[in-house]
Amino acid sequence: MEGEVMTSSPGNLSCKKIIHAVGPKWVNGERHEEITLLNCVDNCFLETEKEKMQSIAIPPISTGIFEFPMGKAVKAIVGAIKQREKNNEYLPQLISLVDNKSDSLQLFETELRQSKARPSNSSSSSATGKYTITDKMIKLASGISIELVYDDLMTSQEDTLVNSVGKDMNLSSGKVAAALSKKAGPQLQAACTALAPIASGEVKETDGFNLACKKVLHCNCPRWQGPQTIPLLKQIMMNCLNKAASNGYVSIAFPALGTGNLNYPPAMSAQYMIEAIMEFSQENPESSITQVKVIVYHLDIKTKKGFENEMTRLKTGNLVKMRPQPKVEDEMTRLKTGHSPKINLQPKVMGFDSADHEETSLEGMSSGLRKGALKGCVAVHNTKVRIVRGDITDHKAEALVLNSTDGGLSIREAPKGLWVSGAGHLTAKFIFHIKTNNSSDSWSKIICTCLEECDKRELQSIAFPALGTGELLEFRRGIIL
Repeated sequence: MEGEVMTSSPGNLSCKKIIHAVGPKWVNGERHEEITLLNCVDNCFLETEKEKMQSIAIPPISTGIFEFPMGKAVKAIVGAIKQREKNNEYLPQLISLVDNKSDSLQLFETELRQSKARPSNSSSSSATGKYTITDKMIKLASGISIELVYDDLMTSQEDTLVNSVGKDMNLSSGKVAAALSKKAGPQLQAACTALAPIASGEVKETDGFNLACKKVLHCNCPRWQGPQTIPLLKQIMMNCLNKAASNGYVSIAFPALGTGNLNYPPAMSAQYMIEAIMEFSQENPESSITQVKVIVYHLDIKTKKGFENEMTRLKTGNLVKMRPQPKVEDEMTRLKTGHSPKINLQPKVMGFDSADHEETSLEGMSSGLRKGALKGCVAVHNTKVRIVRGDITDHKAEALVLNSTDGGLSIREAPKGLWVSGAGHLTAKFIFHIKTNNSSDSWSKIICTCLEECDKRELQSIAFPALGTGELLEFRRGIIL
């Protein structure tokens, strides 16, 4: 019946459970559909509570074939969240409001802001507990304090220090690791060498030697690849906290993970490091850990600002965290409207060398090209470039490009970062496995490499994913970010 939900296993999906919700069909409000949808979302929260899950992702239910008006659906979904918050009832730690349309995400954000009535102060509460926050410290209901400190990690006297290392555990490859090694003495590097290699996401333990700590936890953080990197960062945090707790230690100090050579945006590192600590506190209320410090080097202004902004966001009760990403249609709009003065057509495209390209003035662009941009298709020489929605594996191209977040050995050691395999049961002939470092320069180079490979293999078509895209709106409450 409408409004009912049921839970099943996720199959091959990466989540723990799938909640199947029967949203109402819109009949001009004649059957109190908004109330039914609100109750439907509320039932989803009841399921998460019953299954003891900490997070949930909710799409705009019923806005597809059931023709529910987007604005009314957004009001009902946010209404269910606010109703539970007002009644001090259970809510998951993380509620993600997801859709592939920017306009619906904007509606969610607007509705959350308009419905928010909680005053800005230094004390917050939730159905799962309370926390108090100052400019540089969060005190959780479990007794754990999270403190932001501007200092050198090597001078920290916590029971456990966390150190970020590369695969070979060479302590000279990073500034923080090198400083720890100098302070600890050569025994620390010798212990790391004996434990190497360390896999991405793994945590290994050594003594502190001449450091003031009892143990050092060495973790291999992946390079920033966009939002898909976040779960591994949080898992590293959880692993470190669990190891420290299993030793019966009461204090642990982290550096600002990933904000150096790994290119993590400081705001992202701050948000998800603190979130992981809070989740650990929720899941381990009897843990021996009472003090967690995040040590930011005092001269690293950019990282200091990122962490300070996150503390301010928590202190002021800003519940909405928007991570907008560019839409693929935006580039076609740019070509159509001429907002940028030039486009640079550089890749070698199906037999056309880069020497054949020219910088094309948008003002002089043909009407055919602009019409094509409006329809999601432009022509470069004899090659058509189309923007297509859907699953790339369903696309009938001779080559499909797969972006591997971390990349296996074959990809990492392949010339120019491209490794070609067969396509199995897919309709394509080949799969091009690539690894990028999430920068436009990297994308440009690998796209050219893929096009050159197509030309070499005399392929007529190739499908790329929209590299680095994805949209997510997160609502966080109480002790949850």
